[in-house]
Amino acid sequence: MAPRKQRAKLAQSVSATAVLDDPDLLKIILESGGIARLVCRFGGRGAGDGQLRLDAQTGLAHCARRERLFVSDSANNRVAALQTSSSSAELLWLSSTRGEDCGGKSKIPFPTSLAVIGDNIAVISGKQQNKLLIVPLCAGDSFGTPRPLGGKGTALGPIKGGVVTARRDRLFLANGSSIHVLSSEGVLWQTISVSVRNGPAVPRCITVDDKRAYVLFWGGVYIVDAHESLLGSGSSSH
Repeated sequence: MAPRKQRAKLAQSVSATAVLDDPDLLKIILESGGIARLVCRFGGRGAGDGQLRLDAQTGLAHCARRERLFVSDSANNRVAALQTSSSSAELLWLSSTRGEDCGGKSKIPFPTSLAVIGDNIAVISGKQQNKLLIVPLCAGDSFGTPRPLGGKGTALGPIKGGVVTARRDRLFLANGSSIHVLSSEGVLWQTISVSVRNGPAVPRCITVDDKRAYVLFWGGVYIVDAHESLLGSGSSSH
């Protein structure tokens, strides 16, 4: 059976697309003048440096300011940081070896969706995608101690199959049938309810622009108008 392909677009000034493609390869494709060409490949199945073990929910996040591409190396319980150029993708560090307190070792259990927000990475963690970690980015290409958010008895509440994205100074977490809007430090600003009519309320992907948030559930794409729902009370449309 042919391998299943997973694709994720990456917004960059060079109009590049990053493709996660089984078996455990990251491909960087550059588009110019309407012509796409393969720039480089990175990965290969395994647990060593420069190898990846990806999952169907593996995430990508690009930080233009740092010129870094972060990849959720899900089955290896780590996040990989890459520096990309027109000719190569260079592994800079792995969270399992350049992690806790900006120098120790730290695992991130089964990371999937992730987003860069300010000086942090927001990572959905756990095989049930039920944890949100705020991971500080430190100088010298490493990161600080992951700080968990959510759970029973918290303002955010339990996380049920979450996915994240970021825009400007806001973090958007699709969590079950809710969209949470948080600050770059993980402070909850607002929660918006989405009435999911077809299929289970399990979000698969979220993206936002200046006007709307778009959430993909099993039953279809739901659109939330930002000028209403993200700033106050409003309605969602399917």
